[in-house]
Amino acid sequence: MDIVLVNIPVDAKKKPYDYAFPFSKSINFGILSIASYLAQNKYNVSIFDPQAINSNNPLKDLISYVRQTKPLIVGLSCISGFAYRSFKRYATELKKYFPNILIIAGGQNHIGVLGKVVLEECEAVDLVVKGEGEHVVLLILRNIANKVSFESVPNIVYRIGAQIIETSTDDSIQLQNIPKLDIQLYPDFRKFPPVIEVSRGCPYSCIFCSSIQKSVRKKDVQTIVEEVEAIVAAYECDTISIYFEAPILVMSDSEIGELIRLRKARQLIFSWRAETRIEYLNPNRIRALYKAGMKVVDVGLESGSQEILLSMNKTKSPSGYLHSLIAALPVSREVGLLMKLNMLFYVGENIHTLTESFELLKNNSESVIALSAYPLLLYPGSRLSDNLEAITNSGGSLIKTNEWVSMHLTPVNPSLDLTYDKLHDIGILLGKSFQTAKTFYLQKSHGYFSPGTEYSDFEKSALKHNIEKLPFSWNEDGMARSQQELSRLLLN
Repeated sequence: MDIVLVNIPVDAKKKPYDYAFPFSKSINFGILSIASYLAQNKYNVSIFDPQAINSNNPLKDLISYVRQTKPLIVGLSCISGFAYRSFKRYATELKKYFPNILIIAGGQNHIGVLGKVVLEECEAVDLVVKGEGEHVVLLILRNIANKVSFESVPNIVYRIGAQIIETSTDDSIQLQNIPKLDIQLYPDFRKFPPVIEVSRGCPYSCIFCSSIQKSVRKKDVQTIVEEVEAIVAAYECDTISIYFEAPILVMSDSEIGELIRLRKARQLIFSWRAETRIEYLNPNRIRALYKAGMKVVDVGLESGSQEILLSMNKTKSPSGYLHSLIAALPVSREVGLLMKLNMLFYVGENIHTLTESFELLKNNSESVIALSAYPLLLYPGSRLSDNLEAITNSGGSLIKTNEWVSMHLTPVNPSLDLTYDKLHDIGILLGKSFQTAKTFYLQKSHGYFSPGTEYSDFEKSALKHNIEKLPFSWNEDGMARSQQELSRLLLN
């Protein structure tokens, strides 16, 4: 075995209610992409994901798996601070049992940003990959085979004895042709909602985002459809729902038209979900996307306050931005495309700006049927992390408890009036005000719940959990009561 790629499990969760649903699973498409690329280049690669096994001790199972497969490299993928402490524990145990195996780590928006810090904090890690990992890992394997040092491999930080060395950054090493994902490389893949990576890069520059503004690279529609056909065959399900992974969906109208044509020509009836921006969703495009098989669209609304939208650099024209939302919502509801709004409580948030957002949602309540809302959490590499003056000027502050520091995550109290914890509770109440249990189940069934999860499974799990902590109401009467409660909270 050349390499075993490991999806590190979280030991804490951003959304505590995720613990309510054991069938909420997600493929780590980053390591699946690396595995697919290496396999296409004739390397022997496998993936270990604790989500795929029923075990009380997945680390022990991983050690047994590594002992059995004897890889040259173990690659640990830590894509979130909520998995960082587990990552260090996994690396330390692996190095204890296998001191001669090279342990590398990556995770583009977390460990890949921390780089040198990871090696300083965890002596068991030999090398950290910064940025995209496919070709870099390929070069590492080649250098091992040729017994050459890693100094010629760009975009890495590695250890030689007590010395930590950082190689040059080379953006040209980013793959222009995004690998086709071979879903069957993933362990017990039928437990997971399938995913196709359709594009990389985002042309926008929201201040809160940890992704650096990059040019967009897309797969052509023909390639996407070929991957769809492979997934339909692997899952043996013509109606499978697929997550189209992209920082932001940027299919042109002609590409949407081609997808419609190929779906019809090849008699495909799959559905799909993706994330995009509100300006992208004009009425004609909404109708075309639905005709192309899209059933759920995630939209980063962020706020209904023009002041907040300008502050976070979400748009230069907040009035036009919100007008686009108001125009898109009823069309989406009319055609049957479930639009889920994602909201972010940003720096400077106060009762006035919250009320503006709430009023916008209430005024369009016939069409607002799914949303989630969270307070601001700074990730490594966020541009706002380099502009802390913007936080203090608003009366806000950073939360730096030992627990958060250990994860390299920083929650933000956005103003004197509103804390991170208070806004977390308000976010749950907003969800309860505009989302029923059935809608929540429906949107999660596309891309988040294991295929075949029935509403009865969902309902049973929800009832076992504390209903007050779940971001939905059981029915419309519950939504009305939640709206009244939120109104009282904002008025007081």
